[in-house]
Amino acid sequence: MTALEVDRELIYDLALSLVGLPYRYGGASPMEGLDCSGLCVELLQAWGRVGHGTDLSAQGLHDRFKMLASTLGAGTKPDFGWLAFYGKGPAVVTHVGFCLSGNSILEAGGGDAQTTTLEAAIKRRAFVRVRPIKYRRDFLCCYPTAPGAV
Repeated sequence: MTALEVDRELIYDLALSLVGLPYRYGGASPMEGLDCSGLCVELLQAWGRVGHGTDLSAQGLHDRFKMLASTLGAGTKPDFGWLAFYGKGPAVVTHVGFCLSGNSILEAGGGDAQTTTLEAAIKRRAFVRVRPIKYRRDFLCCYPTAPGAV
């Protein structure tokens, strides 16, 4: 097994260990709750794809990684470690998920700006969960998080 394969396996295990954690708007800590971008940044930091202390919104992650997509050939399918983006268009990205495969994402979802407490997350059923990539009608695209990550 190569070092890259070991890293992928460790990050995959870390990602699945976060399933069930509560959603918290603006959350960037597994100890206090995560929002969609906080979840993705946490995984990307653990994998060394973004620096520690990085704080990016769904829009910020989209803008940061869109340049990598320009190097891909037409029809390239997403893979583990890619990011899936949702919203009204490239300038209005409102949600992001971490690709576990070409078909599924890990996301912190179900909440909104009012979901700031554990009680609110429980009431809204807002938590970290696995979903199909295209389960939302506002799916936009998927981008790799590293050059050659196809």
